[in-house]
Amino acid sequence: MFKNLGYVGWILVVVSMGCGDDSSQGTELAADRSSFSDQLDTAKKLQTKGDEFVACGSDTCEPSACGYDCTVVGQCERACALVPQRDQTEVKLDITGSITTKLDSTEHAFEPVLSLDNVLFFGCELWDFSNQTRDDLEVSFAEIYRGGFAVGDPENIGRRAVIDIRDYRGPGTYTANGFFSESSAQREKNDYYYGTDACTMTVRESDHHGIAGEITCDIPNKSLPRNIRMTGTFACGMDAMSVQIIKL
Repeated sequence: MFKNLGYVGWILVVVSMGCGDDSSQGTELAADRSSFSDQLDTAKKLQTKGDEFVACGSDTCEPSACGYDCTVVGQCERACALVPQRDQTEVKLDITGSITTKLDSTEHAFEPVLSLDNVLFFGCELWDFSNQTRDDLEVSFAEIYRGGFAVGDPENIGRRAVIDIRDYRGPGTYTANGFFSESSAQREKNDYYYGTDACTMTVRESDHHGIAGEITCDIPNKSLPRNIRMTGTFACGMDAMSVQIIKL
């Protein structure tokens, strides 16, 4: 299905930046707070070539280079990426237990994508809330078979995983919420996996102020006596913290 995955211009582990007053909801609901069509629209705008620089924290740079430094202690800081790193973004997850499957963004090519049919969203997603009290950090992976622009959301979602750190404060080890669903159809039947504080996620600084880390989750089924274990790794650059990577 995903035979020609490509790159739309920006990164979701996972990465996109969301703004809002606050988010008291867990990953179970947070999995729906990002509109895939909105992310694609933002990515198209940021992909536009031009010589006009934009303000980015205390500096200025091209829109595509403006991202977040999430290696600092406390809330992530707006900053310009000196070295492009979007093509190095990756999410790899192995799932065992009631379900056995593997999610690996590196198995797909890296080419331009400008539609929402048969695409892959993945990377790290920073939620920089407007009240400036905290940041949330998500690592995610989602297969979109058919995008529905009319309603602003996909009509058919394949495998989807979200790991959500509430109140991210820089590199370290965190407990996180975990979510996994085999498809949107299974989710509608309440046959999906979700757990509050079901994951341990270690975040460390990588090259050029990017972040990388490891994930371990033990997640129960929402309504059935089943559970899964999800383990994996992720990597996201500074310039990959505003819009998720999209591959075809």
